[in-house]
Amino acid sequence: QREAAEVAAMVADRPRGREGCWDFEGDEGVTGVRLGSLLDPNTRVLADYKDLGASPGCPKRFKRDILLPRILADLEKRAARLAEAGAGATISPERAAVTNALLDFYASGEQSVACCLWFYSRRVDAKHLAGTYRESGDDFLRRHATQRAKLRRSVELVGRGERVVTSAALEREGVRPGPGMGRLLALAQATSAELGLFEEEEVLKALRASPHWPAANGADRVRQEEEEGKAV
Repeated sequence: QREAAEVAAMVADRPRGREGCWDFEGDEGVTGVRLGSLLDPNTRVLADYKDLGASPGCPKRFKRDILLPRILADLEKRAARLAEAGAGATISPERAAVTNALLDFYASGEQSVACCLWFYSRRVDAKHLAGTYRESGDDFLRRHATQRAKLRRSVELVGRGERVVTSAALEREGVRPGPGMGRLLALAQATSAELGLFEEEEVLKALRASPHWPAANGADRVRQEEEEGKAV
């Protein structure tokens, strides 16, 4: 297989079609745009590649693929910071955000995710051989294979746009629509994925035991929401 730089250069240097636009239809070479997205962001080729993604007629799937490497790199950094801080038993909003972003990443399409992980693993390997990174490329791929297997059912739910706990379920619990509900929905999704809970009541039970669940007392909850409204 070509290295990412070679593929990106091939795509960037292709002659343009009529009226200066790229011809995407039936062009197998353009699929290399996904593989070239792992280049260093300061290189000219990646800039050309980003221009390609913004060109008229570029399929939406390519536009999404452009973002995947940046999403993965950001995920790796955020996950590392959480690990350094100590995960703990409670799923915090910060931890939930990382878990949910990982679900979104894995739900981006099997081929695109596989290409992204493979090319990123080559960069990890280069750092590992240089002695600046503990994990090898193969270790990186095994880690993600294990995570993907564990999160498979949750990834499928995300891919279908479904949730174990919905806003309607939270409203039945007395939670009003607003930013607080959004945070609870994010926590619910991450809790379901991390703990392997796929029944609504199971996830709600875990949320109720969480320090992030709104105050049980109705008056306290109303005051809390009024204070949040004033803060906004």
